[in-house]
Amino acid sequence: MKYKINYIALAVLGMLLTFSCEDKDKQLFDDFQQGSIPLFAQEDDDSGLVNYLDPTETILSFNVTPEGLSPVSSVDVLVTYNNSETGASETITYTNVTTFPATVKITLDQLLTAFGSDIVTQDTLSLGDNFVIGGAMKMADGRYLNGGYSPSVFSKRPVTLTYTVSCPSSIPEGKWEVHVVSTDATYTVNLTKVGGGTYNIDNFNFDYDLDFYGGFNDLAGAATFIDICNDLTLNGVEPNYGISWRGSGVYDPAAQTLTFGEITDVEYGQGPYTNGGGNWVLTYKP
Repeated sequence: MKYKINYIALAVLGMLLTFSCEDKDKQLFDDFQQGSIPLFAQEDDDSGLVNYLDPTETILSFNVTPEGLSPVSSVDVLVTYNNSETGASETITYTNVTTFPATVKITLDQLLTAFGSDIVTQDTLSLGDNFVIGGAMKMADGRYLNGGYSPSVFSKRPVTLTYTVSCPSSIPEGKWEVHVVSTDATYTVNLTKVGGGTYNIDNFNFDYDLDFYGGFNDLAGAATFIDICNDLTLNGVEPNYGISWRGSGVYDPAAQTLTFGEITDVEYGQGPYTNGGGNWVLTYKP
């Protein structure tokens, strides 16, 4: 593997993901409400990521279950490889399942072999690359449903799984405290682990009261960040006003602190914001 850390931005929640179809006998049909959608759930032995430090510890282990009104004959389990350096993507059909729920287990060697050495090898994998699991369904009536999901489906249903090339993350879940200089107050936020080095922080706005936003003090700026070998990439979406926080940070395991520097609102082009000229430091409170 290359010893180079690539910074990646998390895709905004609600991003559309559409897989291509090459079989002339399979008709693209993107209205899942008239059919079904494939749901993916990780099994207990799933590694949640492609382990950069110990590739042999990587296992993609999940089950597939259709959900919807129309009977499903089979599901093509699709895997998309995204190269974080070049931006190139490649999608393959890894397997086809016909009984549900179906359990699929893939080692890293099996995954790389399926793509072929001309696409990706263990030596060419870089930090920040990822593999996205998705599905396309052959319906009992002959239709082929192949992606095209609405943003609400993506935000509420597990229609894909993402495995990022990263290091195992040790950031603890639970309550964290942050002192905000502008209000001279300390706030408690909750951090939850999504999996694969991805975490959610509730109330990341830390009670901002910014003139640009009309003096709102109720910004529910929850944030998601991904830990790629202790390079944290922040992606916060405020649901009521559309504010989108972006930033980067680091985790100090000895002090059990998360430190984020300048935060920018990319939706309205505001910022960067600092914590009284300094960093936003969250301290774990077990």
